[in-house]
Amino acid sequence: MAKDPVATPVLTTRSEEGRRSPPANPALRSRALLSSLEPDLLGHRMEHLSDSSNSVVRVEIADVEDVDMSPTTAGLKRCKSQVLRPYRVVLQLIGWRGFCKEQFYSSPHVCQMVNAVYPVLVVGLLFYTYTYNILVCQGRLNVRYDTQSWSNIVPATATTPSSNRTTSTLRTWVGLENGTVRPDRVPQCGHIVTTYIIPSVLHFGAYLMGFIYFRLHENEQQLYALMEQVFLRLNPAKTAGKGPSQFSVIRRLRLHLFLGVAWMLCSLGVQALFEFVPQWAVAPSSLLSGLGSELHWTLFALEMLGMLLMNCVNVAVVVNYTSQCEMLVFYARTVKQRLQEKSIQLKDAMQELVEMRKSIGKLNGVLSKMTSLVILSFAEASIIGFCLLILNEVNDLLVWLYRALYVIIWMSILVQPLITAARMNATCERFHQIALEARVFGYQQCGIHDLDSFLNFLCNARLRVKLFEVPVRAGYLILVSVLVIFTVLLLFQTSVIGAPDLFF
Repeated sequence: MAKDPVATPVLTTRSEEGRRSPPANPALRSRALLSSLEPDLLGHRMEHLSDSSNSVVRVEIADVEDVDMSPTTAGLKRCKSQVLRPYRVVLQLIGWRGFCKEQFYSSPHVCQMVNAVYPVLVVGLLFYTYTYNILVCQGRLNVRYDTQSWSNIVPATATTPSSNRTTSTLRTWVGLENGTVRPDRVPQCGHIVTTYIIPSVLHFGAYLMGFIYFRLHENEQQLYALMEQVFLRLNPAKTAGKGPSQFSVIRRLRLHLFLGVAWMLCSLGVQALFEFVPQWAVAPSSLLSGLGSELHWTLFALEMLGMLLMNCVNVAVVVNYTSQCEMLVFYARTVKQRLQEKSIQLKDAMQELVEMRKSIGKLNGVLSKMTSLVILSFAEASIIGFCLLILNEVNDLLVWLYRALYVIIWMSILVQPLITAARMNATCERFHQIALEARVFGYQQCGIHDLDSFLNFLCNARLRVKLFEVPVRAGYLILVSVLVIFTVLLLFQTSVIGAPDLFF
């Protein structure tokens, strides 16, 4: 029997009704869509809820693409990938930053064990390098003996009353097959405390301060916080003639990082050159003179690894200090430009200067003390190397090359933080000139009372970067340089340094 199709009921769902006659109101349309999808979502959720105990959910967190970012966020991301990540690798290499901090592993106990053992290995390797440098008289830094050729040195002699035989009181000599002369028994290094022990103590003191500052107190984010603070006040794009931009900051920070890495590699190269100088290619200490070739090169390889860690400590301190100084320079230039253009209120300018003063105060804390310690060791190495260079009498190309590169290496890293700090203080001193001009010629609609308050504020702000607890200024650096040059010239002219017929 056939059924009447007219009497057949037609069942429609909510979604079909919504498709037939969508509501005109967008809010009602969204509510109808959610109500139509609710049963399906509920059934799908209950279906997977029963199997959730046997399922593994992997969540991947990825950065948003640059097209969805603001220009400032994109600039910060690029600066983090090009500057901060390589710098964090240096911190991890010397144990100032733990491993597995930004990554998830299924076995966190392994990372904890590595983070506990690795700093001990670093400290042990540093002490091994300090000791090795003393035993091998690294660099040959004795001004009296190491500036002369061994073949030209006449050992002191003494005649005994009972015989006509003369005996050497300083060192004995043996001949070699190639015709050169070398000591059979070289005395211990002279001036060990001032030449090797004090620089090692300064370096290890800087390492301990950095370990507490970065690893225990976790002040690693201070550099990134200052970077965010500066980027928010700069132009995102590269603009010519319109003040500093974020691109300029990234380029300057990359330059400091590149100079630090280049200095580290060049220092290792100079260290390796010491082993290949014919006059010095012998273990000079009696404790290492009887070692075989394989053991000698094994100890040398460990020493090179320790020197890599020592150089990384120096680079980590100097790059952090100079990077923060450079960002503060851009910060100060931005505020100065807005004051000169009179595009900022005096109250807002004072707030910006207060924030800058807080950043300078953090920079003048532990980081400034660490930089001061390494600068002392840099200065001592530069002075000793300069004296050895001008007094050198060894007519060997490798010796002259080593002496010249030694001075260049240490003086280059010595002047970098000093010049950067002096530039920062010179930039901040221009605010006083701007305040005086505003007091004379006026500023926007501000009254005399407001201008006097702004001038008094700048006089008491003290925006100065310090090293050795002393503000670094270009005048001080020039004065010290002139005094050193004239002192050396006077010593040469009076023949206190060098012979009277010396070329210098």
